[in-house]
Amino acid sequence: TTEDNSYLYTDIVKQWYYQIELTNFTVDGKSVVEDCYEFNKPHAIIDSGTTNILLPTYVYFRVMAAIEPFSYNAANIAPGDKQGAALRTEIENFIKRKDFLCKEKEKWDVFSWFPVLHVSVAHNNTHHFSINVPPQQYIRQTMDSIEKQGKISPDTKCYMFGIQESKAGTILGAAFLEQLTVLHDRNTNRVGFKVATSCKVSDPVFKKTLSSLLSRSDDGNTYHINISF
Repeated sequence: TTEDNSYLYTDIVKQWYYQIELTNFTVDGKSVVEDCYEFNKPHAIIDSGTTNILLPTYVYFRVMAAIEPFSYNAANIAPGDKQGAALRTEIENFIKRKDFLCKEKEKWDVFSWFPVLHVSVAHNNTHHFSINVPPQQYIRQTMDSIEKQGKISPDTKCYMFGIQESKAGTILGAAFLEQLTVLHDRNTNRVGFKVATSCKVSDPVFKKTLSSLLSRSDDGNTYHINISF
């Protein structure tokens, strides 16, 4: 078969699932753990049948510890701010998946309160590539059933947090995959990734613009797959 150079490939570690090797996970450009073993313990897989991004316990709590202060700062919630205390509680319960976050879409830019994530994947023995995960992907809009129940106005959007703790290793579900075209190539024992160009998203806030697919970092060892909204 002809090599498709529009994809970036990583080897399948084990074919029982599509198990791959992760090399880094950053929140707002900062690594959450020092040892990449933590991301791959006991394994890291991609699974389109899973909705969210599931992370091993240690990694999960490190990610939460990085997202929470970012969100409070981005939402302009200062320590001791009584007026912001209610919003802080809303965001905290949202991040911990205890409740929906519901806001009027014209008044609040919920996505601006949350950082961009980057997941780095082994490309070969010397290089890896980084896939960015904007908050528009892991902040999941809920179904219309809530609106139909009359609990909120038609101008309000409700969201659920799409990152959760896992007892079964890292599972990169739809919250990671949905803006990508993924090539599952068992014949050559690899998985390829590129930015999807055919997705049709109805909500204009999710309208995607594509930046350069294959850009290289200054160190020459990292390729980037960039998704922007």
